Amino acid sequence: MLTIWLAHVTFCTAYVAVVIASRLRELDRSIEEAAMDLGAAPLKVFFRHYVTDDHASGDLGLAVGLYAFP
Repeated sequence: MLTIWLAHVTFCTAYVAVVIASRLRELDRSIEEAAMDLGAAPLKVFFRHYVTDDHASGDLGLAVGLYAFP
C-alpha cells in the first residue's frame, strides 16, 4: 500500500506544480498590494489571494490520481 501511495503522490505532484505555477504567473500583484494598503495582514492576504485560488490544482491531482490508480 505504501508503494501505491508513493507512486500516486509522485505522479500527481507534477500536475499540481504545473497548475500552481501557471496560476501564480496570472495573479495580479496590485490586488495584493491594495489589500496590504488597506491594512490586511500578510498571512491573511496569502490565504485569501493565493490558497483559495489554487483549489483547482488539488482537484486536478485528485482526478488524475483516481483515473491512474483505480
